[in-house]
Parts: sequence; C-alpha cells; structure tokens
Amino acid sequence: MEINVRRESKIVEIWLTREEKQDTALLERLKPLYQSYKEQGYMTAVFESGAQNLWDTTSALLCYNRRRTAQLEVEQQKLNREQRERKRALRAMARRNQERALQMSPGYVLFLAAATMIMVAVSGVYLHLQAELTGRIRHVSSLKGELLNLKMDNDAEQKRIDKSVNLEEIRNRATGELGMIYPSKDQIIYFEVDSTDYMNQYQDIPAE
Repeated sequence: MEINVRRESKIVEIWLTREEKQDTALLERLKPLYQSYKEQGYMTAVFESGAQNLWDTTSALLCYNRRRTAQLEVEQQKLNREQRERKRALRAMARRNQERALQMSPGYVLFLAAATMIMVAVSGVYLHLQAELTGRIRHVSSLKGELLNLKMDNDAEQKRIDKSVNLEEIRNRATGELGMIYPSKDQIIYFEVDSTDYMNQYQDIPAE
C-alpha cells in the first residue's frame, strides 16, 4: 500500500495492490483514515490494481487511441472536403447568376429603357403639377389678402360717407327749397320681399 498526500491540491492518493484490495480487515482500518482526512478538508482517491496485465491493457489502449485518431482525421478531412465542394458550388452559382444578369436580351433592355423613360416622364409631370399647385395656392392667398384689404377700404369709405352726410341739412333743403313734403298714409304702399338689403323695380308703382 502506498499513500501520497498532496497538500497543495488537498488530495490524498492511496494505492492498493490486488491482494490488499481484497483484504477486508485492511479496508476496515482505512475507514478512520478516510474520515480523518475528510475532516481536514482533503479528498481521498483510492487506486486499486486491476486483474489484467498492464502491458496488454496499455498496448490495447494505445492502439485504440491511434485508430480513433485516424478515424477522426478521416472524418475531419471528409468534412473539409464537403465544405470546399459546397463553397465551390456556391461560387459557381454566383458566377452563373452574374453572367446571366450581364447577358440580358435586347427586348429586356428595351423594356428597362422604356420603363425608365416612363418613370422620368411621370416624375417630371408630377413635379410640374406640384409646382403649379403651389403657385395657385400662393395666388389664391394673395387674392384673399387683396379682398380683405378692399373690404377694409370699403368699410372705411362707407364710414367716411356716413359721417360726411348731414341728414338734417338735406331735410331742410328738401322741404324749404324744393317744396317736398312727407307722404301721407294713403301714398305709402308696403311690399314684402325675401331680402331686406335692396329690391329691384321693373315697372312703375300703381297709383292705387
């Protein structure tokens, strides 16, 4: 039996021979030792000798590793070859698509040219209509401003005329100089109209 204590890694290695691993009394005596190292924070690793020949087992393991390594290399080469073939196929497809795009038929070229000309014409007409609409909107705004100014001028002129007319002087001149008199009730005829602003007279008013 061999015991190795690795203090830096907190590991206790216990190596047992084939005879020792079958000695039950020895295994029972090792249990307190396991517990003692466990309480100190160590991990116990027990290595038992096998029943097979070490040379034969090691040789078989090395042979298996060589076969596995060769198999992995073959699989890796196959995978790399498939990836190269896939990339080559993609490049060939892209090249064919590029050649197909470059080799356009005359009819297709004429169609593209006609479509481009139509788009340019439609864009020009749209821009022209947009500019014309903008000009008309500005003209309408200008006319609205002029109309507002005219209304304000008319209102001011009407107020000036109303203030300049002396109704009392007109009444005195009409009754004094011109001999006009107020109409009697029999001379007044009332008409009903829809609008109260004015009315048009198309013939003489009857005497009665």
